[in-house]
Amino acid sequence: IEWEGLAVTDLPLLVALHFPIEQLDGSTDGRLAFSVQPDLRIDYDLSITLRSVRILRRGTMQPAQVPDARFAGKGLWDPPTDRLALYEFDYETQAIHVRGAGNADQPALATDPAGDIPLTVRLTGQVKDWVALGREFPDVAEWTRSAMVRIEGAADLSLDFVRRQDEDHLVADVEGRRIRFGLGPAAAEYLCGDSGIPKRLHVDVSHNRQTGKYTQRQLSLSVGGTTLACRGEMVVPTAEVRDGWDWLAAVFHTLEYELAIRTQDLAEIARLRPAERRPSNLLQGHGPAEIGFSITPQDGQSGLLLSVQIPAEPAVDLGPRLMVKPAGQPL
Repeated sequence: IEWEGLAVTDLPLLVALHFPIEQLDGSTDGRLAFSVQPDLRIDYDLSITLRSVRILRRGTMQPAQVPDARFAGKGLWDPPTDRLALYEFDYETQAIHVRGAGNADQPALATDPAGDIPLTVRLTGQVKDWVALGREFPDVAEWTRSAMVRIEGAADLSLDFVRRQDEDHLVADVEGRRIRFGLGPAAAEYLCGDSGIPKRLHVDVSHNRQTGKYTQRQLSLSVGGTTLACRGEMVVPTAEVRDGWDWLAAVFHTLEYELAIRTQDLAEIARLRPAERRPSNLLQGHGPAEIGFSITPQDGQSGLLLSVQIPAEPAVDLGPRLMVKPAGQPL
């Protein structure tokens, strides 16, 4: 089946799957080939181009703009169980290009509403332009603004997400040598990194929706020779606990966390400060350093531990109220 100028809601596969959307504007071109197996499962090969599509999800009042995109995928649909699998897919917009490849045992994308694993996503690809990504997906732009993060440039990424009946598990990697970033308010950023510096973000987290337990197996951010790594777990209270202090008290007694900042050269940290906000006496000298922080539950209370290791050579001046370490004295 081939078509031109067809609405998203009229696409044969989406009509059969009863997707809960209504289309307001835009059109699609594409091709769908399929074959029916003896057990009524359907193999399909779909390619589609989206142009200026706006949709309205059922139960919502705010229309959503779908990025102009090209999509191609091969998979299987099982009508009796509503199980949908994509063994191969390729999705590209102006801002992002992601791909997936799998097999019958491990599809690149699979939905199985009644199964033990309702959703699986495995993909790799590239963010071609982070600024354009924010325009295509406003939630991304809102998240970076709220986190006071500025990101520009391109990055490679991989993502592995599994939703089980009671638990979600996400593993993601972003490699961004070409990324430029800034942390802090737009007019007063306190950290920045130019393109050309190796950068990597690794996330391995899970959330049990029944118990509320959040486990951060690893979250690490590396910029050049400096790495921030943390891991821990806590139990997030139910939605009924809304007061900020009550929520914090409920979380705190379950919180177990470790954080470490390691650098191969203290001078590199100073160079990550914007030039106009880089105090000449903040760090002087070279050498590795490590700062560690941990919090652990202990008999209904919480134990805190802070450690700092700095070799003798560097001089560190954070102000008389924080820390002054002269050169020649290890810490």
